[in-house]
Amino acid sequence: LGLIICAVYYEHQVYQASPIRKHFLYMLALPAIFLSTDRSLVDPTWTLAQSVSNAIKGGTCAVIFRESDLPTKARQTVFDFFRKAVPDDVLLLISDPDISFDLSQVSGIHCDFSGGPIEVKSAGFLRGKTLTSLSDAGDTAQNWDYFTIYLDWNDPVSAIETVKKFTAVSNRPLIVGKDPPLSLIASLFNVGISGIELTFAACGAYNKTEAVAEYQKQISEYFYQTSGVNHGDAKR
Repeated sequence: LGLIICAVYYEHQVYQASPIRKHFLYMLALPAIFLSTDRSLVDPTWTLAQSVSNAIKGGTCAVIFRESDLPTKARQTVFDFFRKAVPDDVLLLISDPDISFDLSQVSGIHCDFSGGPIEVKSAGFLRGKTLTSLSDAGDTAQNWDYFTIYLDWNDPVSAIETVKKFTAVSNRPLIVGKDPPLSLIASLFNVGISGIELTFAACGAYNKTEAVAEYQKQISEYFYQTSGVNHGDAKR
């Protein structure tokens, strides 16, 4: 499985009251590029922070910090160093934080493994969840802000059809990944996505800035061709 689909849950009054959610809605008004971390992809001569810092220069609006396989203390240490590399205008989320984690350091949380909602200390935090089935896409009972799901990009026809199924279940904005083929960008936006998520481009590519910028270029060209609007300068 290798495709992420994020469905954002709109709750007008909550978004109105939360600067973080206002930022989230703003970035979805443009083609959003999310980065997510995987330190196993990072060259040994680089740190995770250095990798993602360079990727951010290519144009992004949010970063999901994972590394949930690390013990709690080690993960906190890596995160404390990592978060300094993320500019204030880029949303920083953490997946499955330990109960002791200080959420004041992030814009929100992402639930990859937990079965239920993660309690947060403020209604202003973003909440995301990885889905395991299509039926979960219509579930808004837990007030999730977005959902993610993974499919296999080796079968692009099936991937596009799956995106269509999710857009049929939920009419909320969708973000797809990880690292969809550049050749599919136009097709994905044609079926209603709002953005993409990149992991290899952020952590494993030789030139991470150029790798992310190439996606930004493809997205910009698509919007220019379809609407005459240039979205190329969409760095947040």
